[in-house]
Amino acid sequence: VGGSSSEVVRLDLEGGAFLAPMPMQRLEEVNALSVNPAMPVLSCAGSNGLVESYDLRESSKPLRSLKVVEAMGGGQTEEQVTCCAYSKSGMQFAAGTSGGLIRVY
Repeated sequence: VGGSSSEVVRLDLEGGAFLAPMPMQRLEEVNALSVNPAMPVLSCAGSNGLVESYDLRESSKPLRSLKVVEAMGGGQTEEQVTCCAYSKSGMQFAAGTSGGLIRVY
């Protein structure tokens, strides 16, 4: 569960318990989350124009950080990444900004 903090709250639905929160490295707030359907990878869209992706088996540091707003030709520095999603195959990733732009990787 993402929100207005730099952590992702994790839940064990089978065990009915909260797990230790997952701290983000560079995100100030988490606007959206997407889990890759083919691999145990969680991508988190942030308020500062970044997307951080984590291996759920080892979540201490991000696998990759994408500077989505910067990659769109600079964009406005106050733009946020507000949504993200993986394709059904898990081979493509899309991120959308508060300025209405979409980037597909």
